[in-house]
Amino acid sequence: MPENTTAAAINEELETTAPEPEAVQDTSSAEEKDTSASADATEPAEHTEAETDAALESDTKTEATEAEGSDTGETTAAEPPVVRAFIGAEHRCVVDEDNLFISFCVCNLFSVGDDIEVIPQGGYKVPDGCHLLDANHPTMRRHAGTSGFITPKWDKDTEAWIEAATAEEIAAWEAEHPDPVPLENKRAAKTAEMSAACNAAITAGMDVTTTQGTEHFSLQETDQINLTAAVTAVQQGASDYPYHADGELCRMFTAAEIGAVGQASIAHKLYHTTYCNHLFAWIRRASAAELAGITYGAELPEDLAASMQALLAQAGGAGETEAET
Repeated sequence: MPENTTAAAINEELETTAPEPEAVQDTSSAEEKDTSASADATEPAEHTEAETDAALESDTKTEATEAEGSDTGETTAAEPPVVRAFIGAEHRCVVDEDNLFISFCVCNLFSVGDDIEVIPQGGYKVPDGCHLLDANHPTMRRHAGTSGFITPKWDKDTEAWIEAATAEEIAAWEAEHPDPVPLENKRAAKTAEMSAACNAAITAGMDVTTTQGTEHFSLQETDQINLTAAVTAVQQGASDYPYHADGELCRMFTAAEIGAVGQASIAHKLYHTTYCNHLFAWIRRASAAELAGITYGAELPEDLAASMQALLAQAGGAGETEAET
């Protein structure tokens, strides 16, 4: 058999008898397959360059819109908390709608921004129809014969307390609250007080115009004695006489100067003794409440003032002289 024929026959035989390759069996478990499938599903998809640019442009527009809303006030920032600071404690009066005094309380004061907040201490609540008043406590009368108020009322025009009770109401109140000290005892005490004040005013002396200018001359008991001696000397013909003003060295006073000092002392004493006498008349007729208002230097009631002025005028204008000294 030729060589080439044999080779061809062998190859043909091999092609017809060679077994087909076996299929590769997938030995992966079902769980591994599920994991692989899940990984394939969650893997992000690749984006094109155009899609990326579009996403960036969308984010930029969103940020711009939010900023624009903030500028137009659509988004309001939280306001800072109001600071409330304690200032101190003060008294306040409680008055009703007619400004009649009701009570008195202590309040705490707080600074709240530009305002002042006033809160009563101890949980005190202002009664309905009443309000707090920044004013001093009115002086209340304790009984007849004392000064003060029975029904105090705040006067807005004068910004002071006034008596709202009528004369009849005051009389009724005094009858219910009698003075424990007898009226005659009060009058006696007031008379002694005015007498002492009158004596002090007289001995304090007066100013007189001399050749040295305006000088002051006291009128203590010894001063009055010395001045009387000087006046007597010039009346008897002396052209000058040694004397002195308060705090000054003794010098020779002319007869005219001695006469001027003597006349001033007479007017000074006459004014005060006459005024004190009219005070005594006022005391004798005054009520207990009125006595409290009588002080030395107080203006006399109209009728007593007219009487005093008439007496001084008859005495040679001593009233005007005293007013000038």
